[in-house]
Amino acid sequence: KNEFKNFFEIDKNIKVIFNLAESVDIKIWIVGGALRDYFINQEVTDIDFVINEDIKKFTKKISVNNVKVNDTYIKYKTISLIINENEYHITSFRKDLISFGRTAFVDNALSLKEDVKRRDFTINSLYLDSQGNLIDLINGKHDINIRKLAFIGDPIERIEEDYLRIIRFCRFSGNFYNNISENLKKEIILRVPKIIN
Repeated sequence: KNEFKNFFEIDKNIKVIFNLAESVDIKIWIVGGALRDYFINQEVTDIDFVINEDIKKFTKKISVNNVKVNDTYIKYKTISLIINENEYHITSFRKDLISFGRTAFVDNALSLKEDVKRRDFTINSLYLDSQGNLIDLINGKHDINIRKLAFIGDPIERIEEDYLRIIRFCRFSGNFYNNISENLKKEIILRVPKIIN
């Protein structure tokens, strides 16, 4: 846990959220961008969590704690907790059933191994539990260390799931290098107009 001592001190609400989930017997992990930014010494601003429970059941279980919840995106298995005027996204393990480029029908996944497959880049694939254990299923930490930007699985499939990933690809290319082929670049460029459709 020593490696993440400073991370847990970034935001005192991290411990509050871990304790909240664990008080109702739900496993919870920090996931994605917060860990990426921490490892490259950038300011950590957005801290997202993932849980091993259906989001509606989670919301019901924590309702007794009088926590403020924004459930606007609950159909996508995501809610936000508002704690001390800060907002934190909590999402169930998810898998896409059908994707439409900007929207999708999603269902609960059963494990971290399933959940990680629907994420965009390896640099966003790390999970951290309340004890400071880092779960790295697809060598995301290695890619962060060498500043490599790589899609998880087939790049075009990832983009077809959500065309905004093209913008994220461009954004992260500022801090991470990519070794995609010229053919793949052309395929990505062909899909740029679909971002606004």
